Amino acid sequence: MAVVALSVAYFLNEIGAEYGLLSQAHYEMVLDCLTKRDRRRRAAKAGLAPAQLPAETAEDAGRIADRATQIVLGQSTLAAVLEFLLGQVAGQLSDAMGRRPILIAGATIMSACKAAPVLWPSLASVWLAKSGGEAANTIVTCTLLSAVSDLFASDVQAYASVAGRLRALGGLGWVIGPTLGMRLNNRAGPRLSYLCSTATGLALGAACAFGLPETCSRTVGARVAFGELRVSSFVPLGFVSLFARTGAYAQCGGAVPKLAVSLALMRLAFFGVYDVQDSHARRILGWTSTKLSTYRATEGLTDFSQGALAELSMRYLGNLWGAVIGPLSNG
Repeated sequence: MAVVALSVAYFLNEIGAEYGLLSQAHYEMVLDCLTKRDRRRRAAKAGLAPAQLPAETAEDAGRIADRATQIVLGQSTLAAVLEFLLGQVAGQLSDAMGRRPILIAGATIMSACKAAPVLWPSLASVWLAKSGGEAANTIVTCTLLSAVSDLFASDVQAYASVAGRLRALGGLGWVIGPTLGMRLNNRAGPRLSYLCSTATGLALGAACAFGLPETCSRTVGARVAFGELRVSSFVPLGFVSLFARTGAYAQCGGAVPKLAVSLALMRLAFFGVYDVQDSHARRILGWTSTKLSTYRATEGLTDFSQGALAELSMRYLGNLWGAVIGPLSNG
């Protein structure tokens, strides 16, 4: 039952994410807000009503599109910073308080952030949806994988197998999400995509609340006093302790620091590269949102393949070569 609940939660988390249902919604909402603001300014300058203005010239449209890209890149940067600052805090809290409370809280925060553009369509609400919502989305993903490690702590092969299958399921979410988001955007605009993404977040929280038992052994059958949570350990650069090789890391040699650096570099490249791709595809290649959504759905197939092949990679290539394949593919 726990694995089923984890699978449902992981799928919902991916289908409603930034590169799922919201693959085009952020950019479209920012572009729409900037276009309306530009028309109001030009109308005020000309002493006319916005509806009386002629359509934007190609130069105006290009300038607005460039500004939209800059804003979306800034939102991705803020999301990466928030993930860096809050991810380890959420990890420590999930170790001390349990996975379920963090998952439910993360799903609630994520849903609230993504509901903002539905209730209040503006640039500020998109900043909240993209930066806050996607940081919470990543925290939920990491906590779900922590729950998998709780269940299969004694069997690395089983952990890799289940985690790979979850990744494959998430890849299917990345196939369905952009395709569905494209249709929603074309039919009713980006607000409907935000609404559906909010609904998937709420469903994710319900799956964790009602279908997922507590997996963290430290908290099963026991209450953890708040005093056991060392506030002094919640520091933005807490990852530096990984390199000290003391305490839990004493026997790990250089493996944990290397993994930490590898993951940090991977996430650094991950945030923003999609926005740069979107900008290039829109401005240079002339792609529409429909074509970009189709491209994102095709990308989801690669994620599905990655998850589906993870078990084979671990079994026949081992940890080292399995870890090398990813960076080579990215390159």
